[in-house]
Amino acid sequence: MGSPNIIVFYFLALIAKTPALGSDVGMAFFESKIRPALVAHCYECHSEAEGTKKGGLWLDRKAGWEVGGDSGPAVIPGDVEGSLLIETIRYEDPDLEMPPKSKLPNSVVADFEKWIAMGTPDPRERGMGGEDGGMTVEEGRKFWSFRPRQTDFGKRDSIDDFINARLETEGLEASPAASPQRRLRRARVDLTGFIPTVEEQLHFELDPSEENWEAFVEQWLASNAFGERWGRHWLDIVRYADSSGGGRALPFPDAWRFRDYVIDSFATDRPLDELIKAHIAGDLLPYETQKERSENLIATGFLVMGPNNYENQNKAELDFEIIDEQVDTIGRAFMGQTIACSRCHDHKFDPIPTKDYYSLAGIFLSTRSVKHSNVSAWHLEPVPPTKEAKRAIEDYEKEKAAADAEVVAFKTELASFGRGAGKKSKKVASTLLPGIVIDDEEAVKVGEWKSSSSAPRFIDAGYVHDLNAGQGEKSVRYEHVFEAAGRYELRVSYSASSNRSPIVQVMVNVGSVAEGYQINQKLTPEYDGLFQAIGVFDIEAGDESSIEISNLHDDGVAIADAIQWLPLELKQNRESKEGTTDNPRILNLEKALAKAEAKLKNLERNAPNIPQAMSVVDHPTDKIGDTEIRIRGVEASRGEVAPRGFLEVASLDEVDISESSSGRLELAEWLTSDQHPLTARVLANRIWLKLMGEGLVASPDNFGTTGIAPTHPELLDYLAGRLIESGWSTKALVREIMFSDVYSRSTKVATKSVETMDPENSFYSRAHLRSLDAESLRDAMLTLSGALDGNSGGPSLPKGFKSEFGYEFTTMKRSVYVPVFRNSSYEMFSVFDFANPNFTIGKRTESNIPTQMLFLTNSQFVHDRSIEAASELLRLRAETREERIELAFRRTLGRLPSAEELDLARGFISDTQVGDTEAWAGLQRILFGSVDFRYLR
Repeated sequence: MGSPNIIVFYFLALIAKTPALGSDVGMAFFESKIRPALVAHCYECHSEAEGTKKGGLWLDRKAGWEVGGDSGPAVIPGDVEGSLLIETIRYEDPDLEMPPKSKLPNSVVADFEKWIAMGTPDPRERGMGGEDGGMTVEEGRKFWSFRPRQTDFGKRDSIDDFINARLETEGLEASPAASPQRRLRRARVDLTGFIPTVEEQLHFELDPSEENWEAFVEQWLASNAFGERWGRHWLDIVRYADSSGGGRALPFPDAWRFRDYVIDSFATDRPLDELIKAHIAGDLLPYETQKERSENLIATGFLVMGPNNYENQNKAELDFEIIDEQVDTIGRAFMGQTIACSRCHDHKFDPIPTKDYYSLAGIFLSTRSVKHSNVSAWHLEPVPPTKEAKRAIEDYEKEKAAADAEVVAFKTELASFGRGAGKKSKKVASTLLPGIVIDDEEAVKVGEWKSSSSAPRFIDAGYVHDLNAGQGEKSVRYEHVFEAAGRYELRVSYSASSNRSPIVQVMVNVGSVAEGYQINQKLTPEYDGLFQAIGVFDIEAGDESSIEISNLHDDGVAIADAIQWLPLELKQNRESKEGTTDNPRILNLEKALAKAEAKLKNLERNAPNIPQAMSVVDHPTDKIGDTEIRIRGVEASRGEVAPRGFLEVASLDEVDISESSSGRLELAEWLTSDQHPLTARVLANRIWLKLMGEGLVASPDNFGTTGIAPTHPELLDYLAGRLIESGWSTKALVREIMFSDVYSRSTKVATKSVETMDPENSFYSRAHLRSLDAESLRDAMLTLSGALDGNSGGPSLPKGFKSEFGYEFTTMKRSVYVPVFRNSSYEMFSVFDFANPNFTIGKRTESNIPTQMLFLTNSQFVHDRSIEAASELLRLRAETREERIELAFRRTLGRLPSAEELDLARGFISDTQVGDTEAWAGLQRILFGSVDFRYLR
C-alpha cells in the first residue's frame, strides 16, 4: 500500500491559519456573576463609594485587584490556585477569611474560580484615581446606533452600489466571482447547512447562468433544511439549551418544543417582528386557533430558557437573578445593548441609567417565570390539546385523583400506627412524612452518582450510589433555610445491604454547628427500616443548613437518599423501631395499600400525554406593579421606585403601561416598531454576518460605545429598511444579499495591494474565508456516510433522563437536534467552536487549533463515518480507480481533484484491491481533514 504519510502531509499543509476570534462572553460572565457578587459582598470594605479601602485594596475597579493591597496582587489571571482572592474566599486559612462575616456560598466561590480561569475579563478600566461617567441620554441620542435610520440614499438602491462606492473611495479593486463549484458550495451551506450533492454540482457546472443560480437559491430557501439552518443561528442568539446549567444542571424536558417552533418559524418565514413579539409576550397575543395559541405559549419559553441556579434558597434573590438574565438577553439579542451593566449603577459607557434597568425589571417582576420549591423550577403552561385528547385527559385526571386520595388515606392511617408510610411499601412518599424532607433529587451532587431503585426502602423515586468508585471525590449536599426555630432531630435515609460501606461520612453544618458523623450502611436504619438518626440540634429561624454525604472510604458502596429534619414535638408516636406486627388493622391496611398502589401505578403507566411548554404568564393584578431601584444591585437594598418603561434613549413617545398588566406586550410592540433605532439594524446585521462571514458591525451583540462602529453605516440602514419593507422577512433579505455581486466574490485578493491596504477585508473587496461550523461538519459526514437520520423535530432527551453528566450522545439526526447541555457539551461541538448556550452569541469563535485535527484524525465518530462513506462510495458506479477518486472528491469537497491530488490519491490506493473498504476509508478520513472540506472559499 502507498504510504499514507505523503497524502496526509499534503492535505495538512493546505490548512489555513485563521485567527481565533474573541467574543464578549467573558465580559457577560463578569457582569452577570462577578460584579453583583463584588457589590454585594466586597464593596462595603473595598470601594471608593463606601469610603473604605481595607488592607489597601480596591475591588471596585480592575486596577484594584491588579495592583492589589498590602498583601500584593489579589488575582493572577488564569491562575486559580495562585490567586490570593481565591484562598481568602475559600476559608482555607483561618487568618485569611473574606468576607469576615461569613463564607460566600459555594456557587459564588465557583463563579470566582471560573472567572479567574477565563483570564479575569473585567470592563472596569478606571484607574486608581477618580471614575469617569457614561453618556447622558441626550448625548446618547447623537450616537450612531440611537439616531433615526437614514432613508434617503440618493441614486444608490442596491447592495453593490454601496459596496462598490466604498471600494472606489478606498482605492480597492474587487475580486472576481468565485468558481461555480465554490459559489454553489457556499450557497448550499449558507442556506441549508449541507454540502451540495454530486447531481447538483453537475447541473450547475453545465448551466452556471444567473437563472439557474436563482433557481437553486429559491429551491433551498423553500426547504425545511433552511429552517433548521437559520433556526440554529437564532438559537445561538436566544441561548437555547436542554438543561439549566449550574451545579445540578436540571434537564429541560420540554425545551425541544421551543427549538422546533423556532425552526418552523424560519422554514415558514415568520416575520421577525412577530417572532420577537411572541418571544416576549406570546401568552398575551390574540389568537384565532388552538394551534396558534399553542405556538404563542411555546414561543414565550424564550424568557425561561436561560441559565439559572434554581437551587438558590433565597427565593427573592433567585427571582431577581432570573429577571437580570432576561433583561440582559433581550438587550443583547434584539438591541445590541449591554443593559445589565446598569443594574448596580448608571452604565459606565452607554446612555442607560440605572432607572431604565429597573423600569424593565419591573415588567418582568410582574411576570411569573418560576415556581418556587426547595429546588425551584421554571414556569410551565399546558399546551392546548385536541378535543378528544382533552376529554381523555380530564377522565384520567378524575380517576387518578380518586386513586391518589385512596393511597393517601391508607398511608395516613398507617402513619398513625407508627408505620411510617406503610412498612412493606418499597417506596415512601416524602409528602407523607413529618417534618422537612429533602430527597436526593433536590440535592447538589458532585461527581458521578448512579440512580437506583433496586433495594428497598427509599424515599420517592429511588436513591443514588457512588458505584463504589472515586472515593473521596464524590458528595451529595442537601441545603435548607429554616423558617421556624426549634429543636430538630436530623435523620438520614438509606437502603441497607451487605455490599454497603460501613463508614459513610455525614458532615453537618447548621447555625454555629459544624461536625462530622459516620454511618454504617450495612446495618438497617433504626426508624422503620428507613431513617437513621444523626443527632438533635437547636435551630433559629433563618439558619441555613448544609448536610453533605461523601464517599471517603473504598470498602463498600455509599448510598445517598434523603434527609429529614424532624421537630421533636412531632417525634413521639409517629414512627416505631423496626419490627413485626400482628395488629390485624395494620395488616389489612398494608394489603389494601399495596392493591391501591398497584392500581395507581397502572393508571400512571397508561396516562394520556399532557403536553406542557416552558412559558410565562402575568402575575395576578395584586402582584403587578413598578419596582424599586436596588442599591448597588443588591436585591434586598431598596431605593426609589422606577416606573415601568423602556430605554429612554430609544423612546420618543411617552410610555403608557396598564396597571393591570405586566407591560410585556407594550415592550414587545415598542421593540418591534418600525421607528425603533436598534432592532432592525441589529437583525439586518445578523443576517449579513451569517452570509458574508463578518458583520457590518463586527460586534453583533454590542451596538454601544464599547462595540465596533459599522464599516458601512448607510448600507446597514439600507438593509434595515429593506428588512422592514419586506414585512420583516428573513428570506427576502437573504435572497437580496445572495443575488448581489459581493456575495459571489472569490476569497482571493484581486491584487497584492488590496491585501496590504485592507488586510481584514473590512470593505468586502473579496469574500471572507469561513470555516464550516460544527453542525455542518457533522451533518456532511452523516450525509456522505448514509447514516443521517432524516427525522426532524421531537424530544431531545430520552424518557427517564436524569442528568447530562455521563450522557452518551447517540442520535444520528441533524446536529440541530443534538441535545445542548450547559455543563457537558457534545465533544464535536466543544472542539469546533459551538456557541456557548449560557450567553447570546451573535458570532461564534472561529479557531484553528491542534485538537480539531486530532479529532478528525482519531475520533471514533469520524472513523465510523469514513468507513460508512467508503462503503457508500464503493456502491456507486465508477469504471476506474481514477473515476472513483474523482467521485470521492466531488462528494466531499465539491470539486474534482487537481492533477497532483489525483496522483497522490492514486498512490495511496494503488496497492489495494479496488473494493478494499479500509483503504478508501483512509482516503475519506484524509478528505474529511482537508482544508477544502473544513472551509468555504
